[in-house]
Amino acid sequence: MGFLDKLKNIFSGFFYIVDDKALSDYVEKEIAETKKIEIDIVTDFNIYINGTKNRILICNHEFTYEGEDVGKGIVYYYGEKQIPYNSLKELLDAECYLRTPFYKIELNLSDSDFLNDFMKSHPELSVEDY
Repeated sequence: MGFLDKLKNIFSGFFYIVDDKALSDYVEKEIAETKKIEIDIVTDFNIYINGTKNRILICNHEFTYEGEDVGKGIVYYYGEKQIPYNSLKELLDAECYLRTPFYKIELNLSDSDFLNDFMKSHPELSVEDY
């Protein structure tokens, strides 16, 4: 990735095309990393469903110290209303009932080496096509 591409990503987010397995693997890796450093926000990303941008915020409330969510473990919040789900599969089954093989996602917090490697191994997937 050239300098201008990296600069463009800084201002426009980090976009990837993923399938269910890659998305699930990414989330599991993020959960494992946040457990090591004991922080409550696992990841924050947008998923585009039928062209509509929807936010997914995943928190590990094992490391929340105040409020009603203390001790709830991993919670997957969907959309502006932050509807809580117990798993990524439960969230996708409820909110993406017309499943497609691939999803466009945009990471809000940082880039992902794991997702970059996934994209490199799948040159047929282009963010522009989704």
